[in-house]
Amino acid sequence: MKVLIVDDEKTGRDSLKALLSTCNFDVQTASNGPQALDIAKRFQPDVAVTDWRLGHQMDGLGVAAALREILPSVRIVIISGSSDVKLKAPQDAPYEFLMKPFRLAELLAVFDDAHVP
Repeated sequence: MKVLIVDDEKTGRDSLKALLSTCNFDVQTASNGPQALDIAKRFQPDVAVTDWRLGHQMDGLGVAAALREILPSVRIVIISGSSDVKLKAPQDAPYEFLMKPFRLAELLAVFDDAHVP
């Protein structure tokens, strides 16, 4: 399974990549929305894990919406330290939400639910 991680914090991005790589996922990372969209076009991820608060023009919800435009079947997981993200998300948004800090097992459970090859 291909996973794209979008996080403006290098430590979080690199840690999650290392963990998922040890689980045999093919992982690419991006530090902001525009970079994520560029990588997604080439990489074609099955799942995108994006932080809600990105230190750039796009937040995680914007990244999620833009990714869905170019990859309609991509599974989106939005991670956040604040529950406010669910209030700001569209009511019918087809996204998964995980609160920080989360355990790897919680994220993997979302991947399992995705039924992605």
